[in-house]
Amino acid sequence: MTLVPVWTLLACGGGRAGDRHYARGEYAEAYDAYRVAVARDSTARLEYNVGTALYRLERYEEAARAFRTAA
Repeated sequence: MTLVPVWTLLACGGGRAGDRHYARGEYAEAYDAYRVAVARDSTARLEYNVGTALYRLERYEEAARAFRTAA
């Protein structure tokens, strides 16, 4: 897992940073960015994104929980 400074995520918005990581196939980094964004403002879209990142990381049970939270 790559550590990303929190201020970097906050400066550009955790959701957008997560989207960029996800698009590049950097699912662990996307998950980290989405979690930061969810901690600031929990929305169904962000919870869903957490679920998709977890699914790509083959963390299926956690992904299912995130999808249920998003629903």
